[in-house]
Amino acid sequence: MKRFARTILAAVNLPIALLFLAGYLAYYVPFGVFWWFELVAVFLPYIALVLAGMTVLLALAGNRRALVVNGVLLALFLIRANPFDRFDAVPEAPDDALTLLTFNAPAIWRDATPERPAHMTRLIEASRPDIIGLQEASMAWHDEAPFTRADPYVSILFDSLGFSSMRPDNASWTQQPVLSKPSVVQVSRRRLYSSDSRTSHVIRARIRWQDRDFILYNVHLRTFGEKKPWEETRSSVFDVEYIMRYFRQYRAAYRVRAREIDSIVAMIDEETLPVILCGDLNSTPNNRVYRTLSGRLRDAFAEAGEGWGMTYHARLPAVRIDYVFVSEEWEVVAARVQEAHLSDHLPLLVSVRLRD
Repeated sequence: MKRFARTILAAVNLPIALLFLAGYLAYYVPFGVFWWFELVAVFLPYIALVLAGMTVLLALAGNRRALVVNGVLLALFLIRANPFDRFDAVPEAPDDALTLLTFNAPAIWRDATPERPAHMTRLIEASRPDIIGLQEASMAWHDEAPFTRADPYVSILFDSLGFSSMRPDNASWTQQPVLSKPSVVQVSRRRLYSSDSRTSHVIRARIRWQDRDFILYNVHLRTFGEKKPWEETRSSVFDVEYIMRYFRQYRAAYRVRAREIDSIVAMIDEETLPVILCGDLNSTPNNRVYRTLSGRLRDAFAEAGEGWGMTYHARLPAVRIDYVFVSEEWEVVAARVQEAHLSDHLPLLVSVRLRD
């Protein structure tokens, strides 16, 4: 009976281990025929939990060979995730720290209510950021009054809360506005990628703080699209045309993201000032986009984060896709995800200091 149990458990464990391996390797495998590894990588922490449960059962059944394999896979995951120091108390940011809030807060949101400006006010008063990088929040500049225009939950930032913004020198609007209390020297909107249907941009702002200039990039990488497979009515879960349509949609999104992040890295390589990058990468720490960017900059939450750091979906945060990355000139003081009722994302608050 015990041998039969070992055989059954080993048969169940094998596809789970292979799925884990595919998700783990997405970090390293170049985009191509194995693009679907990227999809699996999104769920890697949860596959790891299932694998951990299987490891316990394999230990009880005495299957040492499978136990060793699972142990190696889980050790690799823990080394990469390094969750061990994220639940220590993080001190308040010192007075000489620069605090930045990055937040994907779309203007068109299914739960948008008239109370959004009040929610934004409470978030800012609790967080006290010096700089805010928003994504999917439109802001436009005009030649006649009111010169700066945005939805009420955004306009309250510069109308009542002491932030200012600068019109990009080559555009009259953006969906990735940067709002700042330190002086903004110059802002530009740079193209990342163009297709027949859409052009993506990054906002680059030069900001002066403590008599030193630095560069802030505010990014929002390509989404999977407005249509979600779990929201669509279909005749059968085995509908091949339905499945292939979403696979093509996701493959195209990963291809565009790879090109967008390559463009951003090329821009960063040309910078001579300290750099901060914030925004929604639509990628987890197990996706290749993250590896590409972390080869140039440091993940602030990975260095000094408090808690799990999951930012999406706000109602049940399951993945970390919103980030702040910094160059070597910065010391990361603190990083934590904030509560908010403004979006399907949660905002990330990061405090940094320039090294001497």
